[in-house]
Amino acid sequence: MVGIKSSAFGQHFSAFKFVFALVFIIFYLLANTAFAQDNDSCEAVTAFSEFGIIGDTQFEYGNGSTINGNNIDGEGNTPTPSGSVTTVPTEFPLFEPLQFPSNLVGGPDRTNQTNIPPGSYGKISADGNDAFTSFSGGTYYIEELEIDGNNATIQFAPGDYFIEEIDMANNSYITIFPAGLVRIFIKDEIEGKNNIFINSGGNPANLIIYLYDGAEVDIGNYNQGSGVLNFSGSIYSPYEDTEIEFGNNNNIEGSIVSAGEVEVGNNTNFTYTLETQQQILEAFGCAPEDAEILYFQVRRPSSLVSCYTAAIEIRACANADCTELFEDTASVELSAPSASAEWVNGDIINGSGTNTASVGLTNGIGIVGLQNITGGNTGFSISASTPNAVNPTQCFDSTGTTSGACAVDFRTAGLLFVEGNNFSAIPDDFAGVDFPVALRAVETNLNTGACEARVEGPQTVNMGVECVNPANCIAGQTYSVGGTDIGLNNAGNNINQLPVSLTFDANGVALLPHNYSDVGLLRLHASLSLPAEPNANNPDINDPPVTLEGSSLNEFVIKPHTLIVQALDSNDDIWDATTDSGSGFQAAGSAFSVIIQSQNANGNATPNFGNESPAAGVLAAFDSVAFPTGGEAGNLNFTQGFVPDAGYPGAQRSNSVTWSEVGTVNFVAQLIGNDYLGGGDAFSRPPSPVGRFFPDRFVITDSAVTDACILDEFSYMGQPDISITATLNAVNVFGDLTQNYGRGNYIGSAGVAAVAANTTPVDVAADEFNTRFNIDWPAAWVDGEMIINEPEAVFERLADNSPDGPFDSVKVGLQIINELDSRGILPTDLVTLGGDATMLTGELNLRYGRLVLENIAGPEDEDLAVIMQAEYWNGDRFMLNDLDNCTANLASSLGIISNPDNLSTAPGGDGNNLENGDLVFGDLFWQAANAQGEFKFEYVAPPWLQFPWVDNEGDSYLNPRAFGSFGQYRGNDRVIYWLELR
Repeated sequence: MVGIKSSAFGQHFSAFKFVFALVFIIFYLLANTAFAQDNDSCEAVTAFSEFGIIGDTQFEYGNGSTINGNNIDGEGNTPTPSGSVTTVPTEFPLFEPLQFPSNLVGGPDRTNQTNIPPGSYGKISADGNDAFTSFSGGTYYIEELEIDGNNATIQFAPGDYFIEEIDMANNSYITIFPAGLVRIFIKDEIEGKNNIFINSGGNPANLIIYLYDGAEVDIGNYNQGSGVLNFSGSIYSPYEDTEIEFGNNNNIEGSIVSAGEVEVGNNTNFTYTLETQQQILEAFGCAPEDAEILYFQVRRPSSLVSCYTAAIEIRACANADCTELFEDTASVELSAPSASAEWVNGDIINGSGTNTASVGLTNGIGIVGLQNITGGNTGFSISASTPNAVNPTQCFDSTGTTSGACAVDFRTAGLLFVEGNNFSAIPDDFAGVDFPVALRAVETNLNTGACEARVEGPQTVNMGVECVNPANCIAGQTYSVGGTDIGLNNAGNNINQLPVSLTFDANGVALLPHNYSDVGLLRLHASLSLPAEPNANNPDINDPPVTLEGSSLNEFVIKPHTLIVQALDSNDDIWDATTDSGSGFQAAGSAFSVIIQSQNANGNATPNFGNESPAAGVLAAFDSVAFPTGGEAGNLNFTQGFVPDAGYPGAQRSNSVTWSEVGTVNFVAQLIGNDYLGGGDAFSRPPSPVGRFFPDRFVITDSAVTDACILDEFSYMGQPDISITATLNAVNVFGDLTQNYGRGNYIGSAGVAAVAANTTPVDVAADEFNTRFNIDWPAAWVDGEMIINEPEAVFERLADNSPDGPFDSVKVGLQIINELDSRGILPTDLVTLGGDATMLTGELNLRYGRLVLENIAGPEDEDLAVIMQAEYWNGDRFMLNDLDNCTANLASSLGIISNPDNLSTAPGGDGNNLENGDLVFGDLFWQAANAQGEFKFEYVAPPWLQFPWVDNEGDSYLNPRAFGSFGQYRGNDRVIYWLELR
């Protein structure tokens, strides 16, 4: 039943539980929806669907957050679709089942499996980079769902998924296929790291996430600064103690409605249109209310030469500013009282060629042409519509910005700016680029309706350009026609016109290149005064002087040619990026400011960029790592949106930007929606380097300093067996590892040096610690980490080999050397003669040591045991080093120096270590010589246990020496008193 195998239940449930499970499933399938199908529930759903985003207990939003492109501002529990935050009373109906079916979860685990059938499971995961797991659809009970790996994906099929916990790693995906409703019921939490994609780009009607009492959703940052929707669907909870949190830069389409808390970070972009609302209602199983047309908006040119057809656009507006349209089937009836007026072409349903026509609207917009060949001010109206509009029709110019009468002034002669092909509308172009525009001086043939030349030959025409949006032109900017500047006019004016010399051809066309140094939505105007001239039908009389006037066939957009991202230093100066040389920019993770500047084709700023209404929106996104080679992408965060900058013309600025990695990064600018005033994207958005970012500091995450004699906890000076281990991380301001440090061609990464200091008492200059313990390691960074594993560190004796010490509280610290940006390890908590350092874990007990031999004697037929001990300098004299249990004793180190009696003996022994500083009796010996006599011998000590001895003759030697005697010991005839020099 519903795809659950009885064997799976047999492993986890008793017979009673099995029967209960079946009953529950049958009940659930009969219920079929989360909301009981009653009017009260759907009324509540419809009520909260008017807003889309509600956090009833608390709603918090970060800087730069928007909804439907409108800035979110104010306090309350919901941001309305227009952006203002208010408080709305809302009911939160419970969903079914009222309790999470905990008794049904649990079962086998599945990893990277496709088409998982319905049933009960333990852990289901997509594990590994590009891993993929999918469901076949139905009803599932899952203990844990985990997506762990870069670009790992779990694909849901339509059905119901009861899941205790979902964990999503960075750059992981939840997708839905095939299309259909997926309902996810969460008992505990959904936890997502950064760059999480849940039904990204999918229909919001295909996903609802229900949260039970106490459940949480915690999604991290979407760090790429992209306009890609990374969550599409609904999250709903009727419980006050639920928490829903999204980090920075997330793009969300759909609804988040909770009786608890909703919090979103900086630069969150919500999309919640009328269409989205209908999709949400569809998902909840509540039929949406019938949409309505608030009013019709008509857009038309104010005047036109009558040999042209005026384009009339009708919009069915669903909200006050007509940013949302009524997209159901609609039609209007248009009437023009003038008998000579005709409706033609476009979306006419019937009535073409008459002054009354029916026009169909598709997705809220209909287009139709209006003609009046004989000329005159031609009014028109919407006389009827299906469905009816709530409010009267409103008429505007072709851009929808300037209101006016529903009329077109058709003139039988005039001027008209068109595309270079002499007929079409002027296309949008780029700032600073020449583009062809034709000026036509025409009159209407009243018999044929055709455009005929009104003027031919050289003329001087007064021309001006009107800045429609932004509404004010910027002084110092130029609009040129054929290399001649024309007048600049603010919106609603065309008085400022300057003369331009040109030549009309036989068709009344003058084609010249146009060029605008700035950006914006523009309208061209022109006038040409013609003197009195002979009448065409009766040359004996003159026609009066006339002034031909006209404007462009359409408003056109001049877009940014180039959008660049530039970082600002602490003085607000533009920073020139560096890579493997030159000054670094600043520490990774620290806040800085960037501007996005619009430039024309000549590389000059376009100062009107950002003055539009509404202002053009921009984003900066990660493009690539410029340095080092093969660098990892970091996290780009904006705590503030972009606003026009007063210091740099044509630029928008964002402060408190952070980049988490070291190196140099390429950012790329982006127009929101990849569009400028409806004219499309900029011509060029090149990768713009910012950096070099460097580590904020180095930290030691793990370390140990161990004496050469590990168990005895001491080291001899000069003994090369001191162990130093440490792990250093190059981190950003937040303490996060910067993986690009030392990677690839990142030259100038840090070397590390070890220094030492005795803490009690403090060593002084005469102790020469800075020269006796001075170890360094070259840079060996791997993904921002350097591991030191030094087993042979040594604290040297003084240069003259004289004894000093002991130093029983020696601390070792690390310093950074040869670092490109002079970064250091923090904190510095050890003061040494070699400079401040960061202390490692552990302490050294350093002793100046030596080995000493005793003179020995014994019977010639027995082995002669060697007597030896280790001594150390205690500051006043040498004494037994009773800590020494680590010095090895080697018979091979014994050697005869002098054997005047030619004794036949050899060293022997088992080579054990000293015990408490003494050689265990019998561990080393000279084999029985079986003859009487004396010999002198030495023990070849390791360098750290040698000593500058001096014998009776004043000769120096390093290894300890002694006399051995087989037989009756009688001393030396020449020695009266024997004192051993130590």
